[in-house]
Amino acid sequence: MSTYHNPSALFLILTDNSHALGACHWSAAHEGLCLTDDTTATHARPYTTFYHNVSSPHDELTNLGYTQGILNWPVSLWGCVDPVSSAMRFDYVAGTNLVDMAFAPGTDRYQLVCFEEDSASM
Repeated sequence: MSTYHNPSALFLILTDNSHALGACHWSAAHEGLCLTDDTTATHARPYTTFYHNVSSPHDELTNLGYTQGILNWPVSLWGCVDPVSSAMRFDYVAGTNLVDMAFAPGTDRYQLVCFEEDSASM
């Protein structure tokens, strides 16, 4: 079970050309990370907003830019009032050198990430 329960403010993940990445549907409650047509001029949408969950409230407030945590997308599941945390993880494609960034409900499996000013590290 994850110890990363303190979320940041919602944010967008932008490409070099200022387009937002968003959660895109793969299968039942499993999402991938896909390029959208949304930009910084587009109002935030549920599928393009993410949290960075860290392990302590202190990490959230100080030096958040270099603190490791979980990239979390809040998925709305049928029948649930509140969104459920969906942690990002890497799904490796067998026989290739490719990896998919996948989101699935829960925080049992995840890839730690940290965000640097104007970039990200994994």
